[in-house]
Order: sequence, then structure tokens, then C-alpha cells
Amino acid sequence: SDDGAIKFGTRSASAVRDSLFSDLVVTDSRYGIALFMIHGGEYSNNRFSNIRIAGGGRHARTYPIFVDVDHRTQGPLGKIEGLTFDGLDITTGGNIVIGGHPQSPVRDLTLSNIRMRSTGAERIQENTRKPTGNRRYRPVPGSPDYSPIEAHLVIGSARAVRLSNVDIMGAGNRAKIVLPQTQDVTIDGSPVASMGEINRPQPSGRLPRSH
Repeated sequence: SDDGAIKFGTRSASAVRDSLFSDLVVTDSRYGIALFMIHGGEYSNNRFSNIRIAGGGRHARTYPIFVDVDHRTQGPLGKIEGLTFDGLDITTGGNIVIGGHPQSPVRDLTLSNIRMRSTGAERIQENTRKPTGNRRYRPVPGSPDYSPIEAHLVIGSARAVRLSNVDIMGAGNRAKIVLPQTQDVTIDGSPVASMGEINRPQPSGRLPRSH
């Protein structure tokens, strides 16, 4: 599909656990990998490995990875934990957005051996409506929305985040990584003290270690 290649949800009440997706090629899709946790439920111990993602298609915004925890029902928030992305080769005009919820943060998140080449072709500030996973759904007032943030990699409302060998080669003036409401982060084994912006883009190169 040119909308979502690998997609969990939006009906998320049933759990998805202990899954492996590997050795895949994704082209011209709005979402390369999308996890919508909006009807309660649980996504735990899921791994995405050795996947090549080349964004494109008919949509104004694309996301090689999009993760969202939000409400669509009156029941409890669902949870996402034990989520791993390893060995991804990404070419995109968009950005990666991984967003938990302040009341249910994404926990135990690993990004390792990621190579991301961003053309910066998509104008984030001109297309800021939060994806809902279903065109019939409308954003819930007051829900966290990390999609307008000008960064190649956004991780919001997360706990226990590990980044290792993440290489972002970005165009434009986007930040490399922004971590709103995110705690307990390490980059290549070094803890990150700030929850804000890590670094402005360089012509190429890995994310810097925190000092």
C-alpha cells in the first residue's frame, strides 16, 4: 500500500507481542513502519530488522517510522514497550516520529545501526496535522502531537531509550534529534543529560555523544 507498508492498528485492543519483521524493502509508502496504539491494548517485544525504506508517493508528509500512543475510547491507554529498530537503511524527505503519551510513555526503545539520508524535501511546518491512521478519525483535543517538530528524528514521551550507531545525513535546517518529555536516554553508551534538541544537522555523520 502507498499508505502504510507495515502497520499495527488502528484497532489495537488485541496485543501484538514477540514479533520479528526482517529482510524487507519498502518503497513509495506514506508510513514505512507505523504503530498506532489508540484503542488500548499492548505492543510488546517487537523487532524490525534489516529493512530498507525509501519514502515517496502521493502524500505531503511521509514517515519512515511513525509511532503514536493516544486515546480513541474511554478506556485506559494502551502501552508500547520493548520496541527495537535495527539495521534500517532509510531515504526520506520526511522524518521519524516516535511518540508515547505522558500517561503511557513508550518504554524500552532501541534504535541501532540506522542509516538515514534525509532530503528535507517535505515542509513539516506546512503539513502539521497529526496522523491518526484512519481518515475518519479526528485528533483528540489535548493529546500530545510531536509531528510539527522540525527534526529528522523526534522521540517524545519515552523512557529507557538507547541509540547506537545512528547515522543521520540531513538537508535543510532541521535538528538531528529532539527528545521532548523523554527520559533515560543513552547515545552510543553515553547518557544524555538534556531532554531537548541534541544537535543541528551537519553535512553527514553520527549523532554526537553527550558531554
